[in-house]
Amino acid sequence: VTDAEGRTAVAELAIPRQELYLVPDESGRGTTVDIIGSGFPVESHEPWGYESSRLKRERVVVTYSTPSGILNVSFLLPDVSGNIRGTFTVPLNALAGQTSEVTAGFHVEGIDLTASASHTVPAVQLILDETSGPPGTALTITGTGFQTYSIVKSLTINGVDVNNAPVPSTDGEGQFSVTVLVPGIADGLVDVSAEVRRDVATSKFEIIRSPDLPHYPLSTSEAITRVDSVYGKTGEEITISGSGFPGFRTLKSLEVGGLDVRPAPIPNTDAHGNFSATVLV
Repeated sequence: VTDAEGRTAVAELAIPRQELYLVPDESGRGTTVDIIGSGFPVESHEPWGYESSRLKRERVVVTYSTPSGILNVSFLLPDVSGNIRGTFTVPLNALAGQTSEVTAGFHVEGIDLTASASHTVPAVQLILDETSGPPGTALTITGTGFQTYSIVKSLTINGVDVNNAPVPSTDGEGQFSVTVLVPGIADGLVDVSAEVRRDVATSKFEIIRSPDLPHYPLSTSEAITRVDSVYGKTGEEITISGSGFPGFRTLKSLEVGGLDVRPAPIPNTDAHGNFSATVLV
């Protein structure tokens, strides 16, 4: 600085660096993330000739990098100290197991100020409460990292559908938990697999056949069904039993006159491949 008499002085002006923080910095798709930032401009003048004495506030644009491009996920106004606070929702098309860049940008009149932080969408996974057991084991399967509020489209053990009815869905954290019976299928290490939207997670379970139990039929070539009455009135109960089916399996259909009459809870076959269900006709 130089005054009218030629005297000079030096002063230092510290301009804070823009910073951005995310809480949490790891969460699933569809979840809410808090944004905390600092060092952004508070206000700017209108260009000369346009009421230059009036001040305006500029928005900070928050973006999230996804496989399909960069998405605007939030618009925030700095406070009187240049800080920003707000939230955004993690895009549903973010990839599981991937870290993406989140950027807060201030762009006005040739000024470009940005701050970035990383956000990770955890990989999808299945957690089993047991690692091995015989057919008929009640196995609790917990899925994490999936999209929120989504139906579990497929749930299989060694390719055999074991999904429950009603079909489970993920919660607000992208998790689900369901208990199923291990079906009577081949011995050894098998895949447990779940599919939610486009995400598939797999875990391993070892089926150990007990020598005290019979060999479970794997086909329905000799399966038969019986009813306890060959006639009756509408609204009466009948008992339907079956044998020769694969052991420890959920009935996928039970029809009378083309209508599915499976009771709730849906019956399962026992170790011998037998079942019995009482229904209304």
